[in-house]
Amino acid sequence: MYYNLGDCEKALKFYTKSLEIKKQTLPENHPDIAVSYYNIGLVYTRLKDYENALLYFTKAKEIYAIRYGEEHKMTIICNKCIECIKAKLQPAN
Repeated sequence: MYYNLGDCEKALKFYTKSLEIKKQTLPENHPDIAVSYYNIGLVYTRLKDYENALLYFTKAKEIYAIRYGEEHKMTIICNKCIECIKAKLQPAN
């Protein structure tokens, strides 16, 4: 909700808290944990913190790939996010 309202700081706070709870109650490769990683990656992207965005999208992608395979919709979406972030991290020529 806060992300959609543009309040990235609150969104990050709540997504991080949600991730902490999920990590305490779910197996480490549970898809719900991947959702949290993905959402945190979105917030960091909006904040232009591309290093952290890359970290969280990569974690989400790893879980999705393990659970569902490389051809799953969310694995592919995460790969596209990773590619976009890497392009932003490349120095301008």
